[in-house]
Amino acid sequence: MTIQLKILMNFYRKTIAVIALLSCAGTLSAQDVDLENVADGFQKDQLLKMNGSAALSGIFYQGNNNLNERLPFTYFANGMLNFRIANLIDIPFSFTLTNVGGSFQYPTLPSRLSIHPSYKWAKAHIGNVAMAFSPYTLNGHLFDGAGVDLEPGKWRFSAMIGRLQRAQDFDENNTASPAAYKRMGKGLKLGYVADRFRVAYTLFHAKDDISSINILPPDSFNIRPQTNIATSIEAGVKIIKGLELSAEYANSGLTTITGQEADNASDRSKGMNAAALFMKTTGSTEFHHAFKSGLNYAFKQTIIGLGYERVDPGYRTLGAYYFTNDMENYTINLNQVLFNNKLTLGASLGLQKDNLNNTKAATNNRTVGVLNVVFMPKETIQILANYSNFRSFTNVQTRFMNINQVNPYQYIDTLDFMQVSQNAMLNTNFILSKTDAAMHSLNLSGNFLDAQNKNGSTVDNQSSSRFYNAVATWSTNFIPRKIMLAVGYNYVLNTMAIGNTVIQGPVATMGYILLRDKLTTNLSLAYNMTENAGAAGAVTVFNSRLNARYAFAKQQQLSLNVMGQNRNDPANSYADWIFTLGYELSF
Repeated sequence: MTIQLKILMNFYRKTIAVIALLSCAGTLSAQDVDLENVADGFQKDQLLKMNGSAALSGIFYQGNNNLNERLPFTYFANGMLNFRIANLIDIPFSFTLTNVGGSFQYPTLPSRLSIHPSYKWAKAHIGNVAMAFSPYTLNGHLFDGAGVDLEPGKWRFSAMIGRLQRAQDFDENNTASPAAYKRMGKGLKLGYVADRFRVAYTLFHAKDDISSINILPPDSFNIRPQTNIATSIEAGVKIIKGLELSAEYANSGLTTITGQEADNASDRSKGMNAAALFMKTTGSTEFHHAFKSGLNYAFKQTIIGLGYERVDPGYRTLGAYYFTNDMENYTINLNQVLFNNKLTLGASLGLQKDNLNNTKAATNNRTVGVLNVVFMPKETIQILANYSNFRSFTNVQTRFMNINQVNPYQYIDTLDFMQVSQNAMLNTNFILSKTDAAMHSLNLSGNFLDAQNKNGSTVDNQSSSRFYNAVATWSTNFIPRKIMLAVGYNYVLNTMAIGNTVIQGPVATMGYILLRDKLTTNLSLAYNMTENAGAAGAVTVFNSRLNARYAFAKQQQLSLNVMGQNRNDPANSYADWIFTLGYELSF
């Protein structure tokens, strides 16, 4: 009787926990719940916990910068309080008060919530979640619904069903999202993983509801309901020790519903199309293919890899937000460790081409590559080098941007590049001497970025640029005294068609920890000069910053930040001083 009572009480606790979790799901953003240990949260010391923090700060400003309209005094008070119930549910409260306004946030039903209960080899996904079956079928697309991952032994099973897209009527004033059909999706993935091989099959289906919106967009917007079937099969096998072969083939069929569909399939749907077995093809149905394979061989301290990928022009799946198609890639990778782990080489070389169907006016053929070198001939010397020429997005932020920055949003979009580029980096660090009393080190680093805009094979010289950055820093750390000193020099050169820009100047930093490690201080001084081609004169900026933080109790801190900036500009010269005094409490 006692054993049965315990079993009944455990079942009762788990049931109550799940009900409480679902009833309070509005307070959750994302939560993993282990149902095996859910009853532990109902112990007396775990039933209710509370933690939070509060901070109060005052900012004093004095300056003659007419372009910077700041109040002479601003205060901020903010705090956060969180109640945690049974180690399952978080109920957060937060507030913010200033002399320019305030806000209060309390738990409400969020627009996105998800829970992920798990039990042994089973895990469920409920709410607004994302799953990934294959790069060519369902790949990280958010959906409102439910999914499951099961891993009993060597078998793998995943499934999902839910809404991929909300319906939205056409609104001519809403240019960001003019219209959308309700889109439902479902999919499954079945796989088997053994010691020497693995295999998996994926099937994904998505369909728009043609009656889900009342106000249709004009035909010029080209927004029409669609249906999609995407399948893939992937496999991998270990041929011999260290040698592994992998491959994946995917097929996607996409139909655009026009209201005047033909009952017969078009020529574009003929051929080997696995997706055609699961959908009714029409005159607007298009089938496309994708294939990817790889061969990796590892022996001793060497890893060699070969890869091939081909994606048809027009390949799309409604299970991914964005997909790169019309490409063929050949890659080779090498990782090598030499000289008793002192030298590590990593290299990747690839050949890429597009216009696979020869329907474009121009064909791009590119050689892309990456080279990484790590060399440590002795413990006191470290050399890092990197070179790449991939198409990339690069946000270049030099140290001068942090030095001269007055507010955190001043340089949020400075020097962004989206183009074909080559980048080289070299960083060397030398420990000149190291004793129990002090350590002296020297760091030398440099960056080179060549960014070019291309239209086909033509380089747009007017928008191309080259960026050079060099930094030299000498630092000393007096270990017993807890004092750090550093002196450096920064140099930046940016060459463009309209002229060159040079920024250079020294930087000095001092850090000191005292009062039994309760007070941490940092002082930095920097001077830099900017010269622009064609400008009337140079711009000079002198910055001074003092930061101090004092922990006078276990969970309480006082902080003081002082920032001064003197800027001499032919158009506008000014001096700014900003003092920030703050108090922080956590519990």
